[in-house]
This record gives sequence, structure tokens and C-alpha cells, in this order.
Amino acid sequence: MRWALFLRAVNVGGTGRLAMAELRAALEAEGARDVATYIQSGNVVLAHAADDPDSLARWAEGVLTQRFGLETAVAVRDAAALDAAIGAHPWAATGAGNQVHFAFFSGAAQADAAERLARCCTNGEEVQADARALYLYTPNGIGRSRLNGQLDRAVGRPVTVRNLNTVRRVRDML
Repeated sequence: MRWALFLRAVNVGGTGRLAMAELRAALEAEGARDVATYIQSGNVVLAHAADDPDSLARWAEGVLTQRFGLETAVAVRDAAALDAAIGAHPWAATGAGNQVHFAFFSGAAQADAAERLARCCTNGEEVQADARALYLYTPNGIGRSRLNGQLDRAVGRPVTVRNLNTVRRVRDML
């Protein structure tokens, strides 16, 4: 089965330095096949025998720790889950692929995550949620939004964020 892996905090803001060629080689050495990456921020597509996303996330997190000493969360989705996420966000009419963001995580979010984050929407932002993702609209950029620093706490677990353009591109790679 083909899977998309979204690594948290890799090559962002000078933290989590990880060369994508080394990452691809390590994942293949540990049993993945047909590994490809998209840009330098921890977007991976691969084939693996795992039958559920959370076990594959734990496997990938173990590879990152063992091979690179990097302890970071990994969110895993298959093509159907990415299609559902792309179809579920309510801002398709905006056409702004860099202003719509997906906050991915393993497991389920706290039931009130979107409500808690709504309090941080002070600059035109909007938040929607389902069991496996948060959908963020940040018309002035995610970097300027108060949402950015509150996601993990609201969800109750580590979150990794990608914009709609990146999610579409990774989906196309599957």
C-alpha cells in the first residue's frame, strides 16, 4: 500500500535538520519501497506493508530516532484520507492554496479542539475540524497567526501543518 508521511518540524526554522536523500535511504533500508520526498520539509510518499496509519507512524518515528537521533511526530495518511481532507475543507472557493492549511496528527483530536482554537482567531482566521485533521484558513499567513502556537495543546497531541498546495502535491505523488 502507498502512504503519505508528514514529519513534524523537519528542516523548519533551523530545527530538525534532515537530508531528504538520507531519509529516503534509511526508510528503504528499514523495509519501505519506492520512497520519494517532496521539498525539504518532511513530506514522504512510500510503499509499506503496514495496514494502518498509526502503526506506520510509530514505525517511521522509530526509524527517525534510531537512524538520526531525531524524535519527532509523524502523521500518516493514505490516498483516500488525503482525498477526504482535501474535499472536507470549507474554503475551496478562496482558491488560496497557501492560506488553507491542514493540521495532521496521529490518533484523534480532543473533541473541543476547534472551539478552543477559535478563541485564537483574531486576524481573520477560521478553524474547522474532524476526527483526523484540523482545517485552518489563515488569510494573513500561518506565521502571523496566533493559531500556530496553540495547535498541539488544542488537539492534545503533536501536530504537523501543511498548506493545501503541498497536500495536493503529495496526494498526486501517491
